[in-house]
Amino acid sequence: MSDESQLSESPAPAPARAPGPAPRSRMTRRLAILAGAVLLLVVGSVVALKLIFTPEKLRALVVPRLEAALGREVQLSAVRLRLFPRIAVRLDEVAVASPAGFSSDPMLQLDALDLQVKLLPLLRREIVLGQVRLLNPLIRYEVLSDGTNNFSGLGGGRDTEEDVAGDAAAAAGAAGAAGAAGAAAAGLLVTDLAIRGGRMVYADARSGRRAEFGIDARVSVERGEENTAILESSGWVELTDIRARLSGEPNDTIAWPEARIEYALALDMAGDSISLREARLELGELSLSSSGVMRGLRRERMLDLNVESDEIDIARLLASLPGDRYPGLRARGRLMFSLKASGSLVTDPGPTVSGTAELRDLDVDYAGYEGLIANGDGTLALSMEALTVRDFTAHLLGQPMEARFTVSNFKDPIIDGRLSGQLDLARLAALQDDPLPVTGGASFQLEIAGPLKRRERLRLKGPVQLTDVNYQNESLAVPVRIASGSVHLTGAGIILEELPIEIGTSEFRLSLTGDDVIPMALAREKANTVPTLEFTLTSDRFNLHELTGGDPSADDDAGFGYPNLVTARLAGRDVDGRDPGEIAAEHYSLPAMPPLEVVGRVMIAELINPPTDGRDIAFDLVLRNGVLEVKNLEGELYGGAVAGALEIDFSSVSAPFPLHYELSLQGANAGAFVSRWTRLGEALTGAVDFTVGGSALLDESLLPAPEAVNAEGRTTFSDGRFLDFGPANSLLDRFGLDDAASSAFQRLGGPFKIEGGALLLEGWRLIAGDLKANIDGSAGLGGTLDLSLGIEVPQSTLEKAGLLRGSGALSGLLGQLAGSNESIELSLGIGGTVSQPIIQLDTDALQAALQARLQEEGRNLLDRLLRRPPP
Repeated sequence: MSDESQLSESPAPAPARAPGPAPRSRMTRRLAILAGAVLLLVVGSVVALKLIFTPEKLRALVVPRLEAALGREVQLSAVRLRLFPRIAVRLDEVAVASPAGFSSDPMLQLDALDLQVKLLPLLRREIVLGQVRLLNPLIRYEVLSDGTNNFSGLGGGRDTEEDVAGDAAAAAGAAGAAGAAGAAAAGLLVTDLAIRGGRMVYADARSGRRAEFGIDARVSVERGEENTAILESSGWVELTDIRARLSGEPNDTIAWPEARIEYALALDMAGDSISLREARLELGELSLSSSGVMRGLRRERMLDLNVESDEIDIARLLASLPGDRYPGLRARGRLMFSLKASGSLVTDPGPTVSGTAELRDLDVDYAGYEGLIANGDGTLALSMEALTVRDFTAHLLGQPMEARFTVSNFKDPIIDGRLSGQLDLARLAALQDDPLPVTGGASFQLEIAGPLKRRERLRLKGPVQLTDVNYQNESLAVPVRIASGSVHLTGAGIILEELPIEIGTSEFRLSLTGDDVIPMALAREKANTVPTLEFTLTSDRFNLHELTGGDPSADDDAGFGYPNLVTARLAGRDVDGRDPGEIAAEHYSLPAMPPLEVVGRVMIAELINPPTDGRDIAFDLVLRNGVLEVKNLEGELYGGAVAGALEIDFSSVSAPFPLHYELSLQGANAGAFVSRWTRLGEALTGAVDFTVGGSALLDESLLPAPEAVNAEGRTTFSDGRFLDFGPANSLLDRFGLDDAASSAFQRLGGPFKIEGGALLLEGWRLIAGDLKANIDGSAGLGGTLDLSLGIEVPQSTLEKAGLLRGSGALSGLLGQLAGSNESIELSLGIGGTVSQPIIQLDTDALQAALQARLQEEGRNLLDRLLRRPPP
């Protein structure tokens, strides 16, 4: 075979292949086959799951397990299997019933409950949960009056790890809602729990407390990597629109916009404990961190928890509070605190709580009043039994103060401590709704003890030093001043020893002991006990006229003195064009009578109240059950000796106030007395003896009602002279007598009564030189006169008055026969008014008297001329 043949017969070399195209085609085909298989598997699984887990089978599978796990009836509208984006079982319109005895509303109801399910266990017809989602749940937590609640017994026993996992979720800080959700999934290990758009309502029939808030949460639970007996949980809970009523009172309500809790904890099932590794609460401006452990979950439940706050800006904290729960209160400063709670959660009295707090740079303003408290610094210690304030220092109303006290028994707080410092009385008074018109300072070192809710039982002990105190209200024309003095508080009472008091130019010294005064001052309402005061008030000089606003240089201050107002009221006349009651209300208005019992002695060496001059005035004063008594009055008044007593009954709520009195005045200046207590002015001079007893009804201005004045007494004026007295002047004019010579009198007076608005005279006697008269009749308190006088007038006076003119020989014959100037009795009537009296003479009676005198004198003359011989 030739070489060519051999070449031609040799197999031809294989054509060269491109390196890339062939392998890629095989990979693509394989991927396509795999994708198709996966798709076929997924589709097949979906179809299989849909065929296996029909809604009816899902309902039969899920509902009994939920009811068994919860121990409650569960209702729902539909159960469906969702495959995208994750496999989940959705329960629509779920409701879990409350136990018998509670409201008919479900304890838990929600729009939907999504239970995400792991695939492989599901193919084995087992449900292993991934995430559990509660959509728009409404949780109702109710507590009955006997203390039972509608969540009691939820989930049955507590022996499985799944049950304990439910407790772990509750302990995570899900505010009860997450715990309820965990219990709802009891029997199924919930590794991921989410709540969206939830709402919780809490109601306690025992206290009337209520709370409501929105809730969103995300909680996860996983087994520990090294120890599967440990469950680790973390998550967060957000509470929104928080509203709570702290008692049965509608106005005792607080609100908060939102709160957030983040936590991480570990549940050691073998060790029967939960360790709170870290928790953080953000509530408005309040930030808290906590850590701790709870042991003995199945029985003792022993807690050991620590809580610390960040530095709190008090102003921002108060500003973050919704609404205005403390109107008018403004505070600034910094606060930090730490708390520790330890003990059993299931046995009384529960865990103990203790802690400390620090206040720095505390400033407090109240009701627009700045500087109530400034620069406050202090340390507080807190326990379950008490709150102790250690060495708190601050400026109170601009003055330094220190406080150390303990408040115990928080249900009925009791304080026990010490307060010391200084007070600006004007700034303190300005805090009241009706501020007292007071200025000055007070320093104090007080012990305080007693219940804070019952202020009337608080006790204060220690000295209070007063400096430059001035008090003046509208009813005082001059201020009351205490330059320096001390008051000692004795717990419930007070003691004053020779406290110097100045009222204008008047000076007093007050010694006083009082029981139960502090409870009355502190009580919000009327105190149960009536304080008793015993006092002695002495004064070397008391200018009463100055106190009521009179001009010390004036004699009677335009008639505004109290006696002048009384006489004006009785006469029905104005004073300076004004109603006397209106003036009295300004100068002598009745102060509110405090619920006190008062017993004391008043001694005044010099009393100034022009035209009244008093010396060595003393009396006992008693106030008991609203009745004011002045007893054992003695001294010198109007230049004479005064004695007596009076009683005013202020026990009724409003006027009229009954008055009873007995007074006597011996050897007094008649002019001053008449000027002060009548509208006659300086009508006469001389001396007066006066006794009276009677009653009246006083109105709010302390003036009497004329028709209600009743009195009986005796008045005697002696050795005086009529100065400008209308009836006396008219008599002198009528008989033509010389005023200067005839206005003097030796005696005027007698018994009197006041009844029905009139002064009744009976058997009064006037002796004025040659004139002698008996006076009877009445004088109206308004000045009207209706008097009858039986007056003895000398014949010469009658002749001078022209009353014998026209009788001719009769007059001469009388003179010749009588040989004397003996008096003849006349009958006169006096009408009109005091200022314009009308004299009426009974001339017929006069003529009859003259005839009788003539006959009598004639017989006497014949007897003298024709002497009979002796027998």
